[in-house]
Amino acid sequence: MAVEFDRSIIGQVFDETSFPPVTKEEILEFAAALGEKNPLYTDEAKAAKGPYGSLIAPPTLVTKLRAKKFTPEHLPKFGKVGFDGGRDLEIHAPIRPGDVLTMVSTIHDIYEKTGRTGSMYFIVIRNEVTHATDRVAAALRLPEPAMVVSLERIRLADGEPMALMHNYLPAGLVQLNVEMLEQHGLYELLRASGVGLYSATQRMGAKNASTAEARTLNETRGTALLTMERIAYDQSGRPVEFARHLYRASRYAFTTSFPRPDQPLG
Repeated sequence: MAVEFDRSIIGQVFDETSFPPVTKEEILEFAAALGEKNPLYTDEAKAAKGPYGSLIAPPTLVTKLRAKKFTPEHLPKFGKVGFDGGRDLEIHAPIRPGDVLTMVSTIHDIYEKTGRTGSMYFIVIRNEVTHATDRVAAALRLPEPAMVVSLERIRLADGEPMALMHNYLPAGLVQLNVEMLEQHGLYELLRASGVGLYSATQRMGAKNASTAEARTLNETRGTALLTMERIAYDQSGRPVEFARHLYRASRYAFTTSFPRPDQPLG
């Protein structure tokens, strides 16, 4: 029998931890502990001539980072015994000396599987470690690398997931925490902090859902999803938000109105 729980906890941020700047010594020590021979991780002079232009960390360096909270305080109880079911690691950008990393932790998914001994419940914790990627940095006109606030949210309607939303803000733009975001909308908090959104550029598109996206949005893998990228600007023309959203095409429709011109078109 399936265990009932409040699906609104999916996508909620339960921890955000910032770490001291990554040091060259930390990278070299970690690479030595792994027995790495790749000069990108072990030889500063040779790495400077490589594709990244500097020493970089072995990708698994992020696995040594520890959040302040491993799980949320009000995690549903599905049984008496639990175990680590494994982990997946996705790397989108190299880590360099001097990078200041932030880990944002969310409950990414909760799902059930039936085994020989009965039902098993899998709680997927997503730990996203970020500094500004090329695309985010370019959109927000930030130097590389730069600190950003990265938010992942799921929009629900009647308990059903409708959209998966990623928003990026320049670090220091506004003070946010989990409690504030639970009580108020992001744009309400921006306005309250004196950050007004006066204009934006937005691009719509489409993509096929990945396995993780399909599970989050309660769709099947390969289902068409609507995509949206938006850069929002304040009154001075400074970019203050970069958004990447995925919408269920089965639940959304967009209508565009064109004003009546003074003269016939064409």
